[in-house]
Amino acid sequence: MQLSLRVPEDDVAAYEETIIEKYGQKRPYTGTELERELRAYLEMDGLADIESDIDRLIRAAGRRPSDGFEKEKPISRDPNDGPTRIVNYRVNEETRDAFMARVEKDGMTSAGRMIGVLMRTYADGGTVGRIRERLDRVLDDAESLLSSIDESDSDEGLTKNQLKIRRICQRMGEEFTDDELVEAIDDIAGRHDHASEPTRQKYREIVVDRLDVEPHPNVPYIWIPAEKAAEFAPGVPRECRKPPESLDRTEKVRRIKLATGRRAGERSSGRVRVTSTEVREEIFDNEVSKSTTLDLMRSASNVIGVDLDKSTSPAALKLNLKVLGESEPELFSDIIAYRDEADSGLLSSTTGTTVTDYMPSVDAQFHNMENAASDGGEDGPW
Repeated sequence: MQLSLRVPEDDVAAYEETIIEKYGQKRPYTGTELERELRAYLEMDGLADIESDIDRLIRAAGRRPSDGFEKEKPISRDPNDGPTRIVNYRVNEETRDAFMARVEKDGMTSAGRMIGVLMRTYADGGTVGRIRERLDRVLDDAESLLSSIDESDSDEGLTKNQLKIRRICQRMGEEFTDDELVEAIDDIAGRHDHASEPTRQKYREIVVDRLDVEPHPNVPYIWIPAEKAAEFAPGVPRECRKPPESLDRTEKVRRIKLATGRRAGERSSGRVRVTSTEVREEIFDNEVSKSTTLDLMRSASNVIGVDLDKSTSPAALKLNLKVLGESEPELFSDIIAYRDEADSGLLSSTTGTTVTDYMPSVDAQFHNMENAASDGGEDGPW
């Protein structure tokens, strides 16, 4: 039978867009997939018990249940608060009747609003998808552990190292100081309750990656969940807010592109020249050597729109944001978002003129930029 309920328009649009992305068409999937979410809602109590059991396994593996799984509870407006649409997807009659009875039992004021919540849940991966993702994470750990169990008799065996990592992770709270982390590493991975500095660094890198934490942007000796760190530095990409020493090579190269691109986006020309000295001192806080800086700049220039100029001393990166936007549209979008949403960048600003009228079309934006008056900054040799 037809569902025949009035649902917030935004929720329906998000749901149908997800269906089309997944299946290439709406029918019959809008009905069958929603019916699956209705059944999951009706079995919510049992699913909650299953998720609780999975969470216990996740904690035993030294991870947090929220690692990559939990999302904010979807919120749907009351159908009276905005545009709505009558949804007439076909669903099983018994399922619809049971759903309506459950909504009334739960004290929901609107069955349509609950349908909106379920549609948003589906767009975010769905109830079953969320549980599947949890199970996959646990299975990955279990397979890794079993594959190395034959080395368990060795002091240097992978299994013992894994167990040490899990024990350290289990001791950490949601937020913790670096001293607390070092103390746990000393107790669990050290000899005579003391680990060498290389050992501390090795376990620190593994543990913070596993727990998905990073230094507090304002109090760097405190480790906090990555999503909380993002709240303290709104608009700043993760590669740009984390300390340089905590980044791997790929992240450092991306940090250069984002920081340099942001400066270019602040200029009416959309082009900029950044010396290796600026990269080392301002982008990396003098945490990398001169030779490493040049090597990272060379890697950053491996995209169209970014060039390494070694004809001058010091060497410099030249970035043309229009060309980069045509060759790397996703990177271009990230740069524009960084420019528009963050209060400041890693590189000191060289001009007060800002490109404010960004349009989705790269060509349209840079047509305006090329015809703009000079900002007075010195672009350097091109």
